[in-house]
Amino acid sequence: MVTWLIPLGRWMSARGLQLRLGRMTSDHLSWGERVRGVVYLVNGDQLVAMERSLYDAEDVLQRLLATDARLLGGAASGEASSRRWILIKREALVRGASGQQWSADHLFVDDEAVPTIVEVKRSTNTQLRREVVGQLLEYVANLRASTSADELRSAYEQMILGRDGEPEVSLQQALGVAMSADEYWAAVGENLARGRVRGFIVADEIPAELRRIIEYLNDQLGDSRFLALEVPQFKASDGVTTLVPQIVAGSLEPLVKQASSRPSVQWDADRIIAAIEEKGEPGAAEAARSLLQWAADRRLGIRFGRGSEWGTATLFVPLPGEPRVATIWVPGTLGWQFGAYKAPFDSVERRRELLEKITAINGIRWTTGSAPTAPEKYPAAFLAPFAAPAKLRQLTDVLDWFVSETHGASGTSLARHDPARAKPR
Repeated sequence: MVTWLIPLGRWMSARGLQLRLGRMTSDHLSWGERVRGVVYLVNGDQLVAMERSLYDAEDVLQRLLATDARLLGGAASGEASSRRWILIKREALVRGASGQQWSADHLFVDDEAVPTIVEVKRSTNTQLRREVVGQLLEYVANLRASTSADELRSAYEQMILGRDGEPEVSLQQALGVAMSADEYWAAVGENLARGRVRGFIVADEIPAELRRIIEYLNDQLGDSRFLALEVPQFKASDGVTTLVPQIVAGSLEPLVKQASSRPSVQWDADRIIAAIEEKGEPGAAEAARSLLQWAADRRLGIRFGRGSEWGTATLFVPLPGEPRVATIWVPGTLGWQFGAYKAPFDSVERRRELLEKITAINGIRWTTGSAPTAPEKYPAAFLAPFAAPAKLRQLTDVLDWFVSETHGASGTSLARHDPARAKPR
């Protein structure tokens, strides 16, 4: 018999505890097959036997994953060991091309801005063979057509606001990222567009046949990756439960690094305008230049994002909390921040008033083909129509009103135009 020592982190070491595994078998078996025996919790000179047990229901493991996504990391090492996730939703709706609908157990995004779909099964579930692979393939293949980065962002931020949290701060703390929320969700959108998605099959035991299928798929697929995670549980007679997660197929190595060698760049006014000139509609670059000049004239803040292709310039009012006005995106759109507006536009009534003013602009063209029906999420309009001076004036009138109302709510006044201020080129 071989004795294995599995580190379970600072909690156990701080208490002088150890965990030992008994009845181990040969190396070709899966993690779950190796850990069929007894786990011993070592507390001083005493051994506490912890017997392996089945989950009462799949929902038990689903709730554990939703509560703490660190389980998804298994026993990853190196750079992959620091991977972090935030939960977007449980029972995430995925739509097929012919009208079918499925419900994925969990939808996360990680610190690489990679969407991650998780499907949970118990080892006693007969679907834990080929059927679950088909399910996961359907979810991953149809996710891009089922959702957008804006919808994922809205779901996450509404959840955080419901807890009286600050979405951008919560995002940065949970994922350990330094980028702004706009930059992060832009990266999520880029990964969705390129099909960079992770799919997890999670169970208390993963059959050898399923591991082989997953490894084969990873050899054949492009930017998507599939993983199998075993999470056996062990219970002591006093009710203490230990989970021992282990990735048994697939890898958490960075997808973005593998998929793209294009370096991330710091965007500025010149880069934004040049990229829109190259990739956008005729007139879009001129409209972007005019909006950046409008922002400079009003002494607004401009936060330029980082990224390889999809540059952003977020206009904000220079007040505490930096209330956002709108965001200019490559290749030529203007995004509205209904999902994150601050006072006085933090109520549905004021956001609806703003939406009515925006939709009244003559000739505005929405990227979705029709105007938003409610003041929520992050709708976007094409920039090109605002190359026309009359339409640009209608737009800046709305923006001036927005900035003035924001200053008024804070008890400050709108800065005057300064002709000597440097202009974006």
